[in-house]
Amino acid sequence: MSEELNVLINNAGISNAAAFDSFPDSNWSVMTTNVQRVFTLIQQLTPLLEKGHQSRGIGRVINVGSWSEAALTQDRDRVRHQHHQR
Repeated sequence: MSEELNVLINNAGISNAAAFDSFPDSNWSVMTTNVQRVFTLIQQLTPLLEKGHQSRGIGRVINVGSWSEAALTQDRDRVRHQHHQR
């Protein structure tokens, strides 16, 4: 039996919330998990997904992401407040 993969679901992510205007360089390490690791996993598993597509007509990648609503709401409200003060 040959190895094949029909569906890959990427559902890993981390957050290190910071305001847009004060986002520190150290937070870019979050991109390693949220973007680079997802890309690398897809890249490494593409041959197995192609085999799954050839044998069953299925070879899908599903990427799941989310945002921290609380952090976004606070940041959005702060930006609106600053804008109205101008």
